[in-house]
Amino acid sequence: MVFQLDTNGELDLGFSNDGVTNGWQELEFIPGSSSYITDVHITDNGDIYLLGDVLDQGRNWALAKLTANGPLAPGFGGDGTVSLDLDMPIDLSAALAWQSDGKLIVVGSTGNLTDGQTCVARYLSNGTLDNTFGTGGLACVQIEDLSFPADVTIDAMGRIVVVGTSYNEFMAPSTYVMRMLSGLNVGVMEFSILEDILNVYPNPIAETTTLRYTLAEAEELTIALQDLQGRVLATYLNGKDMPAGEHTQTITMPSDLASGDYLLVFSSPKGKMSVQVTKAN
Repeated sequence: MVFQLDTNGELDLGFSNDGVTNGWQELEFIPGSSSYITDVHITDNGDIYLLGDVLDQGRNWALAKLTANGPLAPGFGGDGTVSLDLDMPIDLSAALAWQSDGKLIVVGSTGNLTDGQTCVARYLSNGTLDNTFGTGGLACVQIEDLSFPADVTIDAMGRIVVVGTSYNEFMAPSTYVMRMLSGLNVGVMEFSILEDILNVYPNPIAETTTLRYTLAEAEELTIALQDLQGRVLATYLNGKDMPAGEHTQTITMPSDLASGDYLLVFSSPKGKMSVQVTKAN
């Protein structure tokens, strides 16, 4: 259900989807399916974005855009709604933020009961994923065994900041903060292990790519290439003592590797993170 209150706390009787002046309306992301709202954002021009989950052969992220007086905006996803299936048993949306350029940032988690990632998606104003961000509009990072983002905001420099809770293999919780450089076409992750910069270019990768990253302090660093099921395909650093500061490293993808999406996993005794990369044809 979606409703709007006036400044006195009463239902705004001019807000409805079907022309009935009652101040509220029902919304189904997919007709006949169950749905849950997790966040709402109102833009400067009064447009209303709703984020939620829809149960339709699994649990997937869903977005809806309403105009200021309540009707669905047909220019957004065709009928005012879009959904995103991350191809995992459980996809849970968490929060959204609106960039000043009109693009929409959505964060959530994807995975199963024992393994999951934090994912950030960026949408254009028409409801399509922004292909200049991450891989096909989506960037995911592995933070311990499970992670559940709680909120997202855009800082003064346009960077995406995500906060949430992660759990290790013993289900001990920790608070995490992740920062992403939204202006780059790789969906760059920034947080504790790699404090300032992590850049992978080019991505997609034909044969070789260059990693540029900054360590806030000396680390015993391992860098490995894994498939999306967590199998190690190549190791580029194995527990090497790396000093604090900026580092540049060229890596080569295995020659027999099929095209598709993979993970570059950076780990140390203090934690780990991953960046999704794509092997080009």
